[in-house]
This record gives sequence, structure tokens and C-alpha cells, in this order.
Amino acid sequence: MDEGTWDAVVELQGPPGSPPMQSKGVEVNTVGCNGLCLITDFKSEIAGMPFAGHGIATWDPAKKKYVSSWSDSMSAGLSLSEATWEEPGKRMVGRMDATDPQTGQTVVMKSIVEYKDGGRVMTMYMPGPDGKDVQSMRITYTKRK
Repeated sequence: MDEGTWDAVVELQGPPGSPPMQSKGVEVNTVGCNGLCLITDFKSEIAGMPFAGHGIATWDPAKKKYVSSWSDSMSAGLSLSEATWEEPGKRMVGRMDATDPQTGQTVVMKSIVEYKDGGRVMTMYMPGPDGKDVQSMRITYTKRK
């Protein structure tokens, strides 16, 4: 259901109390490997800088989870994710292990992708200073016809 071209509105949360920084982007998803994986290409502009990201996602039958990798033009290294589908809420809930560019330490982020009305919303959370999850990004997707 993610296959196709999607217009995206990206909201990046800044310091507490500040409004989110917004930009627009386009995500193109194709099914590859004889139907076994989803290949994602994302292009946008963030703070006036071009942004490009690339991901691959697949079902891992041993883990019984969706697993994926992500790399982009503003992050060092490869981020790895695992997620599960929750049918009652029509959403994908997962975690992403990424490298913090400032400390070099692994940061565990939470993601929730909700599907509704033919679109989807992906919300990312990062650990705040107190260790509790804080929303860091939200992307609202509308599928092109």
C-alpha cells in the first residue's frame, strides 16, 4: 500500500516552544526483489539545503517484523529499523537505531506510521534530556493519483 508517488509535508520540531520548521518533499516507493522489498527514495529541502534519503524495507519471517535500512544526505552511517503492524489502529510501530552526529553514540528513536483516509502520517520521537520521548518530526503524506 506504500507503493507509488507521495507528496509530503515535513515538520521538524525545533527547541521547545518554537514552531516546527516546515518543508515539502516527494517520496517515490517501488516494490523490488520480485515483490520482497519496498525501495524508498525521498527528496526535499530542509532549511534551504537539498535533502535526499534512500531506504529499503522487507518482512523478516524469523523476527516476524518489518526490517529496514535508511541513509540520507544529512546523517552519517546507516540507520536500522524494526517495526510491527497493529491492525486495530492500522499503524506501523517501530524503533530506529541511528548514530547521533554530535556524540557518535547510538540513539534509539520511536516511529509510528498511521494509515487513514488514503494517506499516512509518520511521527518520529527521540529521547529528550529527561529520557522521555519527544516528538522530533512528523511527515504527512498524500498519494498522487
